[in-house]
Amino acid sequence: MRPIGSDEAFPDRMDVILRIKNLPEFHELWCDYVENQWNKWAEIERPRRRSIEFYNKIYQIYQRLIALGDDTPIELVFGVGIARWVIQNTLLNIPVIEQLIEIELQEDGSLHIRPRRTAPQLALKAFHVLEIEGSKAVQHDIGQQLEHTVEDPDIGFSPFDKRSFEKILRACAACLSPNGDYHPDTLTDPNDRSLPDADDVLRLTDTWVVYVRQRSGDFRREDIARLIDRVDKVGTPDELPAPAVSFVVEPSGEVLYPSDFDSLDPSNAELVLPEPQSGADGSRLGHRSGRAQTDADATNGTFFFPLPFNDERVEIIRRLEGAQRSTPGVDRDSSRGSGIRPVGA
Repeated sequence: MRPIGSDEAFPDRMDVILRIKNLPEFHELWCDYVENQWNKWAEIERPRRRSIEFYNKIYQIYQRLIALGDDTPIELVFGVGIARWVIQNTLLNIPVIEQLIEIELQEDGSLHIRPRRTAPQLALKAFHVLEIEGSKAVQHDIGQQLEHTVEDPDIGFSPFDKRSFEKILRACAACLSPNGDYHPDTLTDPNDRSLPDADDVLRLTDTWVVYVRQRSGDFRREDIARLIDRVDKVGTPDELPAPAVSFVVEPSGEVLYPSDFDSLDPSNAELVLPEPQSGADGSRLGHRSGRAQTDADATNGTFFFPLPFNDERVEIIRRLEGAQRSTPGVDRDSSRGSGIRPVGA
């Protein structure tokens, strides 16, 4: 056949349809290639492709977390124990135990997912919303059991160690529903990691999942609560960081640097002002403003300004001082603003 889009009636290259029923030898070779070569390659390549896809998703999440910084509205969660249940016309498909995690990008490009310093929590909020009987009691009692398990140095918490969560999930399945089922007990193949179909029976699996969710609106309050808990566990105040203690302790009345004078009154003979600093051109710099002070300025005295000043303000002080030393017949413009003092606003 003439190729699609070709303007020539008989081009040098033509399209040909090969029908497999007319090519028995080719069909036999093709089937042998698919069964003995391609399938073996696909069996090895398939998990590799899934790993690449998973890596790309995690890397995209990492980029979002880095771009948004500490105030990012999302967080990464490691969920253990998936609850599958249809109740009150609502599908529950949520993890029962949640552990906040973070991502670290290594120099070789690998991504390390690590748990944050926060302890894993029993996440039964969905059960509370549906008003499942006993859910709040399970949150309290089983939650304390989870805390003890995590604090146990011989067990701790890991999604790869069933000892750290199996008892918790069994207790949740039994207490949240009269016919609750711990799904691994019903499996004939222990390596089956697929999720069960959701029905009217509560089923809890021992599988885990990594997911992103909207960050809780009260995460700052949770951080403060954890900080309070850490402070309560401190034995002595000396164990707390000194800068942190200074925020909550009344300042000391002790004078660390005693002065040689009682006031900033210029008439005080003990008041000694620092010498003006010299600039790069040899001129002396005025205090606070960085203005160059000439020898004539030094001859007329040193002015103490607690706030930044300029030449115009210095001129006002000179005129005021000149007005005070002059006779009553001095020009009124020179004494204008005589209520202004060198020190102050």
